[in-house]
Amino acid sequence: MKIKHLPHLIAILFGISTCSYLNISGKDEYQIRDSRIEKARNNSCVIMGSIHGEFPHSLTKMVLAAPIDKPGSAPGNHVILVDNQNYMLYLPAGEYMIGLLLDYNNDDLFEANELVGSFNQLNPIILNEGDVRTRIDIHQHLDINMDSPFPDQLKIRYNFDSHIYLAANGQVRKIYDAVFSRENARVGYWSPTNFMESFGANFYMEEPFDPTRIPVIFVHGSNGTPQDWVYFRLRLDKRFQPVYFYYPSGLRLTLVARLLHEKLIDFTEQHNIRNLCLVAHSMGGLITQEMLTSYGMDIYPDLVGLYVTLATPWSGFESADTAVATSPKKLPFWIDIASRSMFIKKLMNKPLPDKIDHYLFFGRDDQVSRGRALDERAFKNVKGAYAFDVNHSTILSDRRVFRQYQSLLEKSFPRK
Repeated sequence: MKIKHLPHLIAILFGISTCSYLNISGKDEYQIRDSRIEKARNNSCVIMGSIHGEFPHSLTKMVLAAPIDKPGSAPGNHVILVDNQNYMLYLPAGEYMIGLLLDYNNDDLFEANELVGSFNQLNPIILNEGDVRTRIDIHQHLDINMDSPFPDQLKIRYNFDSHIYLAANGQVRKIYDAVFSRENARVGYWSPTNFMESFGANFYMEEPFDPTRIPVIFVHGSNGTPQDWVYFRLRLDKRFQPVYFYYPSGLRLTLVARLLHEKLIDFTEQHNIRNLCLVAHSMGGLITQEMLTSYGMDIYPDLVGLYVTLATPWSGFESADTAVATSPKKLPFWIDIASRSMFIKKLMNKPLPDKIDHYLFFGRDDQVSRGRALDERAFKNVKGAYAFDVNHSTILSDRRVFRQYQSLLEKSFPRK
């Protein structure tokens, strides 16, 4: 294969535009050395937390992760906050000081002398690839004369084209909100770093949480958005409250599964949820399966009362194997979605917790997942498997599919 034809081949394999492939950012690339995956070229870890202190709401804030193990490097990854008291940062592995800067003089510059708070008094935090660290909370410095450890020349300009972190776990937004647009979904696929800077990975609701209703957690697939679930949402019985997990689908699946776990536990503890339904489409099935089998969900044995996956490619994609082996640019999720990946091998050998009832839906006309949705390893422990005359997309908008799903809801959550 001639390397000059590779972008065109990748475009054919993944149904993408060659232009999008060529624009993959260096921040999102993975690299191969000695015929094996070595590490992320850049971002691969997540930290999240909240900000505690009295800060003027009229002033813009910045959370800065300043690397201390790379002298002379760029000032570090950061996220801009306006009214938000929560943040999430997608970072390379390394050692960091986490500080909060406040643009006191409104000159649209964040400078070293504007440091007003920090995590753990600026003691370093060490991140390894794939880490997800929660409760990295930032507290206000009461000593306003505290010396900044950042160099005097530190100046990070803020302009109105910068990404502002807009999200919070459990935020209320209508399903047709521009946040859930197809354009943003494509950003999450091709430029997950950019997506994370604005939206992170969080749960969304269309209405404030109602404790009298049963939550249904919807998890979209690759290049997806909560809008994929409109058909299900419009027909869902009022006894159930739709909740959407929105994430950038270009991330490593192991990382998304960990983020899903953290956000799910946070959401259930925040609202004292004892029972819920989990529904996933396509690649979302791999992510939810990883979460349920790898992150101690057995300590919540009754939480997931029903688990349904639709059109999930359980065997991965041979085209991703080709992309990983030959492409000079590699998106993070290709590493895991490849049919020969360690992720797929391990996932298919891990059983679900005993009390989770898993039902598997697939389409006979699915040209995306094809036989991958019929992997015998995925069928071993399912409570039921259902075939429909639908394709990869129409499985989410077919009345027969929804009726079967609805009957499972009624069976799993009977009316009292």
